[in-house]
Amino acid sequence: MTSEPEHAATDVERLTGALEAAELRAGELAFVARKQTEMADELHAENRRLREGEVREAVAPLVRGLARLADEVAHMRGGSAPTDDDLGHIEQRLSELLHDAGVTILRTNPGDAFDVHVHVAAGSVPTEDPLEDQTIVGVRRPGLIRDDGRLVRPAEVLVYRFDTRSIPGAPSDGAAAPEPGEPE
Repeated sequence: MTSEPEHAATDVERLTGALEAAELRAGELAFVARKQTEMADELHAENRRLREGEVREAVAPLVRGLARLADEVAHMRGGSAPTDDDLGHIEQRLSELLHDAGVTILRTNPGDAFDVHVHVAAGSVPTEDPLEDQTIVGVRRPGLIRDDGRLVRPAEVLVYRFDTRSIPGAPSDGAAAPEPGEPE
């Protein structure tokens, strides 16, 4: 039979061995955790480099096109004042650059209905014709739309507003109409 001190000594040896094994395992796990953190940091850095390269490659055609356009404008400045043909050429080149970037010009014409989803009113023009109310008079700046249908920029337009003050005898803004012969 083993004595209690011998039994305690055996337990201490067993526990010491278990503690040493646990400390060794904890050290191994800490090493693995450090390595995983280093790998994650390296992957994030590589991902960032790849994204930056992709962005550079994606905008490269746009940059080359803008450079060509700048060259053409500089060439035009060397001669006489730009003509309508020159400006039309520049407009065509810019349209091509936008197209290459996946964006098209949103064509809006006078007489089109005003649509809050693709237009922003830059001003209004009174009209006596109620059928013209909320239709487009003119375009100050065309809108831009992506190939996937998302709006990049709404078109800035002038909009007809039906003006009841232009109708003889109609009250304006809730005020009574002036009596005939009285100034308005």
